[in-house]
Amino acid sequence: MLKSGGPTFSGTVAEANKFHDDKSLYTGVYANGGPSTIDTDKVHDISQIMDRSDADVRGVSVNYQSGAARTSSGNVVR
Repeated sequence: MLKSGGPTFSGTVAEANKFHDDKSLYTGVYANGGPSTIDTDKVHDISQIMDRSDADVRGVSVNYQSGAARTSSGNVVR
């Protein structure tokens, strides 16, 4: 085992790719530095995005105001 020199590691080497290597070709979020996992200016706590108000049997908030009236069968009347 000692004479073999131990384990050997081999793998592939990536080829050049202009869309990955040339940062001037980046678009969208990545052109501006990439996405962030820290949005401290927006949501600080999950309670800011949760609606814990009372809901009906379908899960719709009882305070929800839709712009359309509904018939007893649930169809929208415009």
